[in-house]
Amino acid sequence: MVLEKPQNLIAILLPDIQQARTTARLFSARACYRIAQGNIDDAIEDKLTLYRLGRHVASSGPLVQYFVGIAIEGMAATVPVGSNSSRPLTAKQIQRLLAGLDALPPRTSPLQACEWERYVVLDVVQSYATGNNDVFATIGGDFKLPTQASRSAPIDWNVAFRRMNEAYDALQEPPPRAKFQAIRDAVAKKEPSAQADATNSNSIADMLLARLLLPAGDAIDAGPRRSECSENLQRLALAISLYHVENGKLPDKDWAVQIEKYLGNNPEQWFSCPSKPSLKNASLERKTTYALVQYGNTLPKDADTILLIELAEPVPLDWAVVPVDMAMKELRRTDKHSHLNGMNVGYRSGAVRFLSQMINEAELRRQMGQK
Repeated sequence: MVLEKPQNLIAILLPDIQQARTTARLFSARACYRIAQGNIDDAIEDKLTLYRLGRHVASSGPLVQYFVGIAIEGMAATVPVGSNSSRPLTAKQIQRLLAGLDALPPRTSPLQACEWERYVVLDVVQSYATGNNDVFATIGGDFKLPTQASRSAPIDWNVAFRRMNEAYDALQEPPPRAKFQAIRDAVAKKEPSAQADATNSNSIADMLLARLLLPAGDAIDAGPRRSECSENLQRLALAISLYHVENGKLPDKDWAVQIEKYLGNNPEQWFSCPSKPSLKNASLERKTTYALVQYGNTLPKDADTILLIELAEPVPLDWAVVPVDMAMKELRRTDKHSHLNGMNVGYRSGAVRFLSQMINEAELRRQMGQK
């Protein structure tokens, strides 16, 4: 079916996306206000609502909505429910938050969103094929296709659609997606001038793919992995806080083993960043890609102090403690990060944030409790 005004197809999605982002900011702001007021119970509910909203948005449309949903989950992770020193988290509150995380609906696969987008894009292209030369106006930038009048040869749209479907099919394959990478490489090698003048059916399809799908190829894997890693650290930070509440001290060098009882029936799932080899690999059993920063037996006074970091390589669970100076070296690394341009870190407040490798030195020292 061709929409009556297909040039507004992308615009049709924008109000819902914008509303979801606005709603997420409101819940985040209210949660922080409630924390400051000492209303921790309701702040926890706001935090969980953000997580649920993120999962809902990610499951309800194409890739743009999927990535907005991931961003909303990231916003939920940053809510510092344990940052009010006059109203510290109780064991009951931490347990309620952990139970709420357990009750979240499962994440939608990015490939599901990609499949939804396949039909959206094909519908838009069909509109262009039937004479609407302005259908891509909402994409923005200087992206243009040859107009119907300027084309020197007819386009076989069945060939173009087949080419685009091949790329979407290739994206459904498990990593490393060799066929998809080959399509992307072939498109990238074409000269822009040759693309601009192209009337060949496959070239038209490649121009569309270059703009609409191929740039998202890496993000389809990287975005969910970063989000899952953030949830891992969220669980670990809360479990450490619960251990501290019940024992009056931080766990020692065996912290990963000591907090397992707070992590449900399958605690091993939270100790490995999905960007690294899975702990299900026999060679990585009882290892972790996260480390506890060693400050002593008590939680740092500043709620904005980093408590957990990612490691470049997996280590045994009972070795996963690093002193402050080593932690700072890991945070300054520009190679072997689990995620592009930085890493996730967990804070004493129970928040999790993405820390850029370009972080100012003074700010990094402050977050590590150094003057």
